[in-house]
Amino acid sequence: MIDFNEAADRLLSQRKLGLALTTLFLIGVLILDFRTGMRIGSSLLYAAPVFLASLYLSFRWSCALALMCGAIWFGLNALPRIPASPQPLVLVWNALTRTGFFLLTVALAHVYRHMREAERLTDLKSKMLSIVSHDLNNFTTVLKMAVAILEDTEEDAIAPNRAAAYEAITNNVEKIASTVRSFLDMARLESGSFELHPKHLLLRDFTRAMVDGFAFALSKKAITLDLDFPEQPLPVRADPDVMTMVLGNLLSNAIKYTPQGGRVTVRLRQLDTGRAQVAIEDTGVGIPAEDQKKIFSGFYRTQIGKSVAAGHGLGLKLTKEMVALHGGSILVESSPGKGSRFYFSLPLWEGPAPARQFFTHD
Repeated sequence: MIDFNEAADRLLSQRKLGLALTTLFLIGVLILDFRTGMRIGSSLLYAAPVFLASLYLSFRWSCALALMCGAIWFGLNALPRIPASPQPLVLVWNALTRTGFFLLTVALAHVYRHMREAERLTDLKSKMLSIVSHDLNNFTTVLKMAVAILEDTEEDAIAPNRAAAYEAITNNVEKIASTVRSFLDMARLESGSFELHPKHLLLRDFTRAMVDGFAFALSKKAITLDLDFPEQPLPVRADPDVMTMVLGNLLSNAIKYTPQGGRVTVRLRQLDTGRAQVAIEDTGVGIPAEDQKKIFSGFYRTQIGKSVAAGHGLGLKLTKEMVALHGGSILVESSPGKGSRFYFSLPLWEGPAPARQFFTHD
C-alpha cells in the first residue's frame, strides 16, 4: 500500500537535499572550470548528457555511465598530454575531479527523479481524496434517501417506490465497493505489490460468459450486440479475476458511452504472431485525438465523457496496467461522434491443456 504521508515527508526532505546538491553542483562547475583552465560553464555541456541519461537509467547504470565518461575524458584530454606535462599528477587529479563531477551529476538527476515521484504521489493523494470524498458523499446521500423511503413505508403496504429504494441501495453499495476496489488495485499497482494468479483460459468461452453478464445493461438501452468469434477456443494463460476486470471495464464503458439504440461489437481473432486479439467497438460519443493517450494516464476524463456519464477516470488506467502485466498493450481508435474501438492481445497458450478449464470468474 502507498504511504502518502511518507511520500509527502520525503518530498519536503528531497527538495532541501536537491537545493543543497544544486548549489554544490554549480560551485563544482565553477571550481572545476577554473582549475582546468576551461571557459566557465563549459562543464555543463559535458554534464548534460549524463544528467539526461540518468533520468531514465537505474542508479547503478548511471554511476557506470559517469565512470565511463570520466575514463573517456581522461583518455581524450589527459592521457595524451601526460608525457609532455611537467605536472602529470595534476592531469590525473583533474580527470578524477571530472569523474567526481559526473557522479555528482548522477546524484542530482536521481534526486530530481525522486522529487518528481514524490510530487506525483502527493498529487495522486489529493486526487484520490477528492474523488473518494465526492463519490462517497453522493452514494451515501442516495442511500440515506432510500432508507428514509423504506422507514416511511409500511411493510405490508403497496408502495411503487419501495422496490426502487431497494434497487438504489443495492446499486450504490455496489458502486461504493467498485470504487474501493479500483483504488485498492491502483495502490497495489503503484507500490508493485499486485500479484497475478494466471490460469488456463479459453478466451472465446470466457469472453462469451462476460458478455452474457451485460445482457440486462444492453437491453436497458436497447443496444444491439454483435459477436464475431472464431471457431478456435483461443487458449491463453491469464488471471481470471484480472481479465474479468479488464473485459468488464471495456464492456461497461462501451455501453455507458453508447446512446440509446446504438451498437456494441465484440471481436476475437487469432493473429499470425501467435496472439489472441480482443476488440470491443461501439457507436458511442467517441474520443478526440488529443485525448486518446491521456485517458490511460489515470484520473483523466474527456469533456464529452463528463457530459455523458459519471466516473473517476481510473478504469482505463487499471485496464492498461492489467493488460501490461499479461504481456500485452491496449490501443484505441476513435472519432468523435462515430464511436470507439479498444483492442488488446494476449499470448496464446502453447502447452497442453490442463484437465480443468477456467471459463468464468471464480
